[in-house]
Amino acid sequence: MSKQHSSNDFMNFFTYKIDNIRDKIITMQLSTTVSHQGVHCSLPKEKFDLFIAIGEEEFAKLIQSSKPTTCMLDPIPTKLLKEMLPEVIDPLLTIINSSLSLGYVPKTFKLAMIKPLVKKTQLDPTELVNYRPISNLPFLSKILEKAVSSQLCSVLGPLLFTLYMLPLGDIIRKHGISFHCYADVQLYISSQPNENYQFTKLTECIADIKNWMTSNFLLLNSEKTESLSLRRRLGTWVCSLIPIFHLKVTCLVSVKPHFSILKIYLNYAICSH
Repeated sequence: MSKQHSSNDFMNFFTYKIDNIRDKIITMQLSTTVSHQGVHCSLPKEKFDLFIAIGEEEFAKLIQSSKPTTCMLDPIPTKLLKEMLPEVIDPLLTIINSSLSLGYVPKTFKLAMIKPLVKKTQLDPTELVNYRPISNLPFLSKILEKAVSSQLCSVLGPLLFTLYMLPLGDIIRKHGISFHCYADVQLYISSQPNENYQFTKLTECIADIKNWMTSNFLLLNSEKTESLSLRRRLGTWVCSLIPIFHLKVTCLVSVKPHFSILKIYLNYAICSH
């Protein structure tokens, strides 16, 4: 971490970054009309009403199987907690089960120690923009998350985010474009010479994606949205730039002469309401 910046510098930078994203989304929402024509989302047949209290054996397994990492907010080191678990298991289990039954996360479980880390080793450590905040939650907070996820899914975060992003797949399919959607949204098109309609179709698809993201408090990051394309002309690989939806996309990917593939990586930011 850079010694040229104080903790307040990082806090102010990250706070401003989030506030700026929120302001952009709100501004765009006021001027965006989202069309949901052709997009159908089915409601689940079963509903999840409540969490079930866990037993002492399951709780002990969660504790012992977790990594012995310790947060500065923990009252005692995790290694010591594991060693003396038989002596303290009853009050700790009461805390976890009370949280499950009430549907309430204690405020202390929401606090985290933030450590800024450089995104890539080759980036300049003196620039705040090159850092991402890494949060370290208290140990019991992680145990509560595991207790919750065991009743919902093996991996809670990706599951909920996948469900949140499901309508996006319908929007992309409406335009007849191949895609892969997880941490990034990747769009794929292939075209023959003079098939300009493919790029028109892609532009319209990205426009609908951006509108949907805006209405769902997501921000399409045009600065980090990239394209990868290769074309072969007269035996030579050619690199070019293709402006798509006012995005600076680097073009390039070909398999055969006079045939090209364009791959778009969409980068986005998410903010809570």
